[in-house]
Amino acid sequence: MKTKKAIFLDRDGVLITDTGYINHPDKIQWLYKVPEALQLFKKAGYLLIVISNQSGIARRYFNEKTVNNIHQHMNQHLNTYNSQITHFYYCPHHPGNNIPTEIKKNNPYIKTCHCRKPNPGMILQAQKDYTINLSQSYLIGDKTGDIQAGNSLNIKSIAVLSGQEQTFESTKTWAVCKNLWEASQSIINST
Repeated sequence: MKTKKAIFLDRDGVLITDTGYINHPDKIQWLYKVPEALQLFKKAGYLLIVISNQSGIARRYFNEKTVNNIHQHMNQHLNTYNSQITHFYYCPHHPGNNIPTEIKKNNPYIKTCHCRKPNPGMILQAQKDYTINLSQSYLIGDKTGDIQAGNSLNIKSIAVLSGQEQTFESTKTWAVCKNLWEASQSIINST
């Protein structure tokens, strides 16, 4: 069976502006040259896999239908550029710390799981679903937890400064780039 290569992407802070818990497609703000970067990756033969913590579900800010609607809206926009995301994986869980008791009560999403980054569960699920060769793949994230998830599986991990974190000195990265566009240039030029 032939394996494939992938670009694993965090969503908020990498593809779209991280404005907090996005609960409606109207709140999507695309970051600099994201469709063009994704188009380059697709032309180079990469699958585009989003891996995103969406604890707003566990916090009861919105539900899974809302997240799926946002992802569908994102792909409709990206379709114009022929740069659609292959698959959106998201973790709806939260371990429960700093969440009010009334929200935790009878909440199936409050739990410790293997999919919430920095755990690599979403990457492993994508690897299984799409027969992905992790050694030929990259992970691009804007938070230390993203990079740690990639590092735990020896994926070349790139930190971008387009999100909330601006320093990655304590985390091993393949590169630190200004944004996804710059990361796409680094990857394409290195292959």
